[in-house]
Amino acid sequence: MTAPWLLATVLGQVAMYLGLLGAAGTVLCRIVFRFRDIDGLVWGFAGLGAVGCVAVFLLKAAALTGDASGMTDPVMLGLLWDTRAGQVIALQMAGLAMVAGAQMLPRPMRQGRPVAIGQLGGGMLALSSLAAIGHIADHAQIWLSGLLMVHLMTAAFWIGVLTPLALRARAPERQQEAHVVALQFGRVASLTVPALIAAGVVMGIVLLGSLEVLLTSRYGQFLLVKTAVVAALLGLAAANKWRFVPALLSALEPTTVQVEAQGKAPGKAQGEAQVEAQGEAEAAAVPPGRALARSIWWEWLAVVVVLTLTACLTTMADLPMAGMAH
Repeated sequence: MTAPWLLATVLGQVAMYLGLLGAAGTVLCRIVFRFRDIDGLVWGFAGLGAVGCVAVFLLKAAALTGDASGMTDPVMLGLLWDTRAGQVIALQMAGLAMVAGAQMLPRPMRQGRPVAIGQLGGGMLALSSLAAIGHIADHAQIWLSGLLMVHLMTAAFWIGVLTPLALRARAPERQQEAHVVALQFGRVASLTVPALIAAGVVMGIVLLGSLEVLLTSRYGQFLLVKTAVVAALLGLAAANKWRFVPALLSALEPTTVQVEAQGKAPGKAQGEAQVEAQGEAEAAAVPPGRALARSIWWEWLAVVVVLTLTACLTTMADLPMAGMAH
């Protein structure tokens, strides 16, 4: 596969991963955090996922013919449809259709829990297709596919909360809501993030089989870089939890600013001093929210890098024979 086609395949897979994970995660966060303003995100992720899934399927057809003609050749596309690739895209499009279909319902209905749960089922159906492709599928072990689903749903939940939380943190009038969401997410993440890490470690051990293979193979080196980026992502999340979220709370709570302002301005009317103090307190509340939002955008960058490395793992790095035999 030439470099342009390889790049197109990686980009298509990144769009597919991000769309499927984002759609499932955003719907999950709608249920957990009762978000009411994320319809645009759901549509965006579902659309991105559909484009990515179709692109990956067409690029597989192009790889079979060696040029772009395979992407429009009915015979080649029909043959590909009869393989596992066809089953995968059928699952993906069915799941995304469930997510998008629910979005077309009247607002009160689609924001109800039954419809949201149905949407989540569609998102999980689309995500389950990823257990049928890649190196995990080659092992044909149900427990390993189940472990991958735990890994994917945990990642989806994390991705789903990022943008709503960043938008709330950046808007001064919504920073109280941002603090509540951040605390709730932190409590849930204290359980789900260890599951995410544990699932990734177990799958890595199963795929590679030994430390030597991890250190010497191209696949293992990609995996090490991915692990380093995930560690950076966890560091950003820790900074949010232990630094920016408490700072946001401190900015929101009543402070001694009012008392100090009244003491420094004995000649002023009490009401004027309170207004001035309130203005200073509100100004002080902006930086923590912006800092939290900025940190979340850095998390987004790390997520995109992780997904890109994942696409490279499945596209550019063959699983070592030692891992395949394990």
